[in-house]
This record gives sequence, C-alpha cells and structure tokens, in this order.
Amino acid sequence: MKRNVWLLAIFALLMFLTNGCVNAGKSSKETPKMKSASYTGQKLYIYAPTSLKKPMDEVIFSFEKKTGAKVIPNYGASGELYSQIKSGQPCDIYFSADWLYVDKLKSDDMLKTSQKFLEDVVVLIVSEKGKNKVQKVDDLLKPNVVVGVADPKAPIGVYTETALKKNEIVG
Repeated sequence: MKRNVWLLAIFALLMFLTNGCVNAGKSSKETPKMKSASYTGQKLYIYAPTSLKKPMDEVIFSFEKKTGAKVIPNYGASGELYSQIKSGQPCDIYFSADWLYVDKLKSDDMLKTSQKFLEDVVVLIVSEKGKNKVQKVDDLLKPNVVVGVADPKAPIGVYTETALKKNEIVG
C-alpha cells in the first residue's frame, strides 16, 4: 500500500510539473490536458536521488507510455546532482533528498518553482540476533551493541546524526 502511495505521488507530481515544463510560453488557453496530450519526441530531464530509482523507473515507464515523451533520468547523490545542474547540464525536474540543495538552486537563481511532497523518516533496524539487546534508542549505548550509520555526508546520514544527537546517543 505504501509503495502505491509513493508511485501515485511521484506520478501526479510528474504530470503536474511536466505540464508546466512542456507548455512553457503557451497561454493558458493553449495548454492541452495531459490525458489527451501527445508529447512524442519531447525530452524531459529528471534528476533524482538513487534512493528513488526503483519507484521512479516505474513511474517513468508509465509516464512515457501515457504521454509519448522521452524521460531521461539521472540518479545520484543530491549534492552531485546539484553540482551537475549548477554546471549547466539540462534538468527539468530535480528531486532532492536534502532541501539544502533546493535552497542553493533558489539562491543561484536557477529554480523556477519548488514543492515539498515527500519526507524521509529515520528508522532503527535491529538484526534478529540483536532484537533482545535493543528495545529502545537508549539501548544503542550498551557496550555490546554495534551501530551502523549511513554515510554522514548523505542526507539520510545527516538525519541519522541529528536523531542520535537529539536522543543524546552521540555528542
């Protein structure tokens, strides 16, 4: 069920944003409805974090089938994608895992509009062997508990560090 919500949210956002991208410069009277429009031959460059690759690939397949447009996805770390956009590579829609890069694009005057539509949630996953050792966040301080954390430079790593600091697990 959760997967379907993600796919629906991304598809709806793509439909909304693409209508604006491919119809830029047309008056509102000339803007066709997406369900009956054909965008055959038009390209749409989408930059998205690697964590969205699987749902994006499914949405892109459906979107291309429905519209006739060709979507060219670019997956990577949000900071790397930001750097590519900043260097002038073509990008129509940018999905960032960190709002910092959206703000940077705004301050660089390279962003037409922005919309928050999803958010990450930090979760604690415990192995089958460790399920008796870790019942709550404070249990992470036990000497016999080994903790693995995402790349601290990646958005989820920053979120994890923030959560650990908030719970006074790290200083």
